[in-house]
Amino acid sequence: MSPNLLEKHAKSFYWASFFLPKEALKKCSSLYNFCRTLDDIVDDNKALEVKRENFLKFKKEFINKDFKNSIIKEMWLIIDSENISTKIVFDLFDGVETDLKEKVEINKKKDLFIYSYRVAGTVGLMMSKILKVKNKEALKG
Repeated sequence: MSPNLLEKHAKSFYWASFFLPKEALKKCSSLYNFCRTLDDIVDDNKALEVKRENFLKFKKEFINKDFKNSIIKEMWLIIDSENISTKIVFDLFDGVETDLKEKVEINKKKDLFIYSYRVAGTVGLMMSKILKVKNKEALKG
C-alpha cells in the first residue's frame, strides 16, 4: 500500500475517516494519495518546465497503467471496483494541467465553473462513488 498522505496532509479528514468502513477508508485514502500526488507536482517549487515534465510523466504512467507506481495501481483498482468513469479522472488531469501555465487567467464565470469542476468536482464525484452516493441532487454539488 502507498504512503498514507491522508494522515500527513489532511488531518481533519483523517480524523473523520475513523467513521468510515475499513474498505471505504482504504479507497478514500488511495484516492487522496492520487489527487495529492497530482497537486504536489503542480505546487512544487521547481521550474515550470520541470513541473510540466513531471506531470506528463505521471499522466503517461497512469494511462499506461504503470503498476510499479503503487499510487497509480491503487487508483486503477478504485476505478475498476467503483466503476468510475476515466473521463472524470482525465477531467481532473485537465484541471491540474491548467495550473501549469505561466499565468492562469479565468475571465468568465463559465471558465470558473469548468475549472472548479475539474479540480474539485471530479474529486467529489469519485468520492461519491466510493461512498455509494446515489442521490442525483447530492452529486450535482
